[in-house]
Amino acid sequence: AVFSAAAMFWVAAWIGLDAFLHGSGYIGRFLADQSRFFTAPPGSEGGFYGEQLVILLLGCFPVSVFALPNMWGDRQPAEELMESNTLAACKRSDLVTWMQLLFWSGLVLASVVRTDSIQYSSLCYFPLTYLGSITIWRAVRWDIQPRVVGYLLPAVGVLFGAAVMAIPYYLGHHSNILRVVFADNPFALAAIDANIPWTFWQAIPGFILAIASIAGWILWRNYRPWLSAQIVFAGGALFTFLSSLFILCNIEKHAQGAAVEFYQSKCGSDCRIRPVGFKTYAHLFYGCRKPDAENGKIYFVAKVSDLCGLPEMPGCNELYRKNGFVFFEYIAEGPGPKK
Repeated sequence: AVFSAAAMFWVAAWIGLDAFLHGSGYIGRFLADQSRFFTAPPGSEGGFYGEQLVILLLGCFPVSVFALPNMWGDRQPAEELMESNTLAACKRSDLVTWMQLLFWSGLVLASVVRTDSIQYSSLCYFPLTYLGSITIWRAVRWDIQPRVVGYLLPAVGVLFGAAVMAIPYYLGHHSNILRVVFADNPFALAAIDANIPWTFWQAIPGFILAIASIAGWILWRNYRPWLSAQIVFAGGALFTFLSSLFILCNIEKHAQGAAVEFYQSKCGSDCRIRPVGFKTYAHLFYGCRKPDAENGKIYFVAKVSDLCGLPEMPGCNELYRKNGFVFFEYIAEGPGPKK
């Protein structure tokens, strides 16, 4: 009861504060927007069934592998029940159950929506981390090491690391292979053509993850779980940091570098920027815009794969194309295209 009351308190506080600052209509619009995801036709938001599970497995690696033995049921070993006092063991078991409920609730909701946005399963991060730490704690204290961890730790780590190592190789030096994969996607083909420098040393993050996973697996098999966890988590931390520096920044330039460049060029000018045919907030941040700005020139940004009738609209002149994006300036009076 206390746990439930504490959880509901923060929900009520958040709703109350939003209602106080923005009015009761804001809560209604928020709930309507959330219900839209559940009433939308299957596949309209992108993604596939089980995609959020894959995102959690890879995005939260290595703790996701350690958490697998505790995903359901009470896994308290006899040694733990005998050594711990009864009250502490019951509290620990109850908290594990709460974490399991929180994890599966978040995962089911994120899977029902069928979106490829990674933040929809973010509610699962905390319970996943706790369930993984329980596995490590039991392995350190009572030498209980689930086999599934020994199987998946090297398998996921090496495959994930190898995939990241392959990114500079294919994007920078063998993009023809990617052209075959994305032959039916004009925007992806144009994005691949972006002049972004890739070097082989940018594969270092994937190499570190693969080596750390193998080292952690060897230590896990030799009943040294604490050192195994330290090695794997240190490798994961280095992988995340270096990937952000060497990999993600270049992928971002392929995916939206041309658009960001255009938005930044309009920062401080009296104009409106309207992305058409795709959802983004980049124009508000990089273009220093406010959502309700209504003054100045109008610029439209569209993807080459979906121009939404902009070339045929009177007064809408194409400025240029770059890396899959097409930029327009709207001059004549009249209604603009639908977003």
